[in-house]
Amino acid sequence: MSKQISEGQGREKGLNGVRMGDYQNDPRLAGYGAKKENLRTLQHTLVARARENSENTPHPVEWRKLLSDLHDTQVNDPNNISDKPIWDLFKDGKLSKTELGSALSIYNSIDKPIERTIVAQMKRVEAFAAKSFESQALNMMNPQGYADALNRFELEGREKINETKAKGEDITPLIDPRSKNYVFSNERFQSMLPPIKAAVGDQAAAVRRESVDLASVTADAKTALAAGAPAATVKARFKEITGKDFEAAPAAVGVPARLTEPQSYEEFDAQQKSLKPAVEAKGWAWEPDRWTYSIDSNGQLERQFSAGREAIKVRYPGIVEERRRKALDKANR
Repeated sequence: MSKQISEGQGREKGLNGVRMGDYQNDPRLAGYGAKKENLRTLQHTLVARARENSENTPHPVEWRKLLSDLHDTQVNDPNNISDKPIWDLFKDGKLSKTELGSALSIYNSIDKPIERTIVAQMKRVEAFAAKSFESQALNMMNPQGYADALNRFELEGREKINETKAKGEDITPLIDPRSKNYVFSNERFQSMLPPIKAAVGDQAAAVRRESVDLASVTADAKTALAAGAPAATVKARFKEITGKDFEAAPAAVGVPARLTEPQSYEEFDAQQKSLKPAVEAKGWAWEPDRWTYSIDSNGQLERQFSAGREAIKVRYPGIVEERRRKALDKANR
């Protein structure tokens, strides 16, 4: 499977059968070596950043279902069980690296007696929780939080069992419901669930926000800022009412209505740094490696997702050359 991923099998085909995004072999870029290298660097940066974000984002609901499906297959069709569903989810960005590791560890011991014991204990806990009104309500209103609690409950129990085994000690007290050291008790699971009141409050807030007049609240926020209200307070109140981030504050006084086009990366970098006071006055965090900042035609500060300063630095000569070419084309029309 890793070979298939590395070779890009399954991707859509583009021009002349070349894989989309395969700029090195794109006939349209023949003779443009520098541009191909700039594109390759930018593509690598964006893919690496997207992969990192995906691989570090937990997916508790997907992980919970994956384990349930694996154990059901082990019981009902043991000859056809494999780790393919685990890798498929990871490849699709629906498992983090940590979830991948724990799922593979469980898969590799799925036919051992201790695994069957743990599965039976977890089914008992889930059956008990299903009879609780609060647990049912929480699972409906906050499935991510409920699944996360269930996953942490199981993994912490497994960790204690593994640590005890590694010490050469008896694990029986940890899996015996009559023992005070029992790790899969209903009480311990209930203590790990998010507060039901918070879930109810979040649900009610979501319903209220559906009826909010966003344009009106935005106008009120602008008025408050113009009157001198602290930006942090206005943003917090806007978030409380709408559930959204406030991104409509005016640019700071003194910011030029128009920025000249930088002719080098050094000029671009200096220009970005000059906007830092305006960025912070607007209430945004100064994140130059994540955002590129600019001033729109109305003199308002805006930002666009950035490929990162290093990627921009590498491809900036190409950007300047492309800008020059477009200017010449326009002049010759």
